[in-house]
Amino acid sequence: MVEWLAKQPYCNGKVSMWGGSYAGYNQWVTAKEFPAHLTTIVPVASPYAGADLPFNGHAFAPYQVQWLTFYHPESKRPPRYEEADFWNTIFREWYEAGAALKDLDTRVGNPSTTFQRWLEHPYQDAY
Repeated sequence: MVEWLAKQPYCNGKVSMWGGSYAGYNQWVTAKEFPAHLTTIVPVASPYAGADLPFNGHAFAPYQVQWLTFYHPESKRPPRYEEADFWNTIFREWYEAGAALKDLDTRVGNPSTTFQRWLEHPYQDAY
């Protein structure tokens, strides 16, 4: 993408990237490929793969189900991301029931192959 942008008539050949969260992570992933026309990156609050996303200290956060339900195309009809009462209730009921983490996506109403795949890789590996 960087090299494609650099060739566009509206570009002076210098490409920069900026943004936070996932957009910050994308910058680091792009920079490690050393694209010739990438001049600068300005990542803000970018996650660190294997530590922040999808895990934090090797413990999966229920928040990831909220994120996947809202942003992932597998979602059928997700609740709004900002509906704190919905998410707090779901997470509290799940926790109090002592239910398995692997069932949390189904409890929310969004069985997710991505979530299940993440759970299959509890440590950084080739995946």
